[in-house]
Amino acid sequence: MKKILFLFILLSSLAFGITDFPSLNWGMNPKTVEIFYPNLKKEVSIYPNTKQFSKVYSNSQISKTVFYFINDELFKIDVYYDKNEIRGNDVKNIFSKLKDKFGNPVSKEPIYEKLGNITLTGNKITFNGGKDTSVAFKGVDTNSKGKLIDSNLILEYMAK
Repeated sequence: MKKILFLFILLSSLAFGITDFPSLNWGMNPKTVEIFYPNLKKEVSIYPNTKQFSKVYSNSQISKTVFYFINDELFKIDVYYDKNEIRGNDVKNIFSKLKDKFGNPVSKEPIYEKLGNITLTGNKITFNGGKDTSVAFKGVDTNSKGKLIDSNLILEYMAK
């Protein structure tokens, strides 16, 4: 019975998978996601009622992928680029590939989020990633007490 259930999940995920994550579907639980992305590590979440699990990569332009769950249902995936490996031309190439794949952006908005003495600033460019997914290309700077402490380039996949 378990094999039949697993086969059903696998086949349905291949037919209706998330853009760039064809083995996954929105609403999957952490244990099912871990079948496709083994050895996930639980992270501390700054967002209430949200669980985060990450997959870390080495020797890649991608440093990690973070999976977000509310009520044990996948609703967001962030792909973090390695700030030591990404250069200006890489950013342009990533944006160009997004534009080729999804068409022109549907929105561009500034990021400004205050979390205690930490402030997140930057820009978010959103694309239509399909009927159930939006895809955003984000540049986020983290400041504390007026000083830059971190910068990240993130590709965000989110359930609509």
